[in-house]
Amino acid sequence: MDCLSREQLLLLQHNLTYEAYEEFMSMFEETDERIPDDDEEAYRCILDVLKRHEYFGQISGWGDQAIYVNIPADFNNSILKKHIRDYEVETQKELVQYLDRYPQDFRKELDKELQEYSSCLKVKDSI
Repeated sequence: MDCLSREQLLLLQHNLTYEAYEEFMSMFEETDERIPDDDEEAYRCILDVLKRHEYFGQISGWGDQAIYVNIPADFNNSILKKHIRDYEVETQKELVQYLDRYPQDFRKELDKELQEYSSCLKVKDSI
């Protein structure tokens, strides 16, 4: 979202419940933004798309114990990031389309990577 700075988004995330934050963010029209070329910016962009995705954005737990059950804690070194990069998506829309049809075989590999609670991305760490 271009109309709010990163700090403003973090402030909203910190002070709103997850549901209120998602409802607020859904009020804004999303454009088909390109995924940045810079690795760090691309990481943040892809992670934001994953957190908003119906399957990958599933959360379990509450408060400090809340986790994204389908996003690896070490996303940068995960099989999921490798699959996304291998597919060479260029826009957020392409990424969502890829995630919507993420192959079953890949999901099995990802499930193995996410077996332990500690290997899932904590919601509080992703802010």
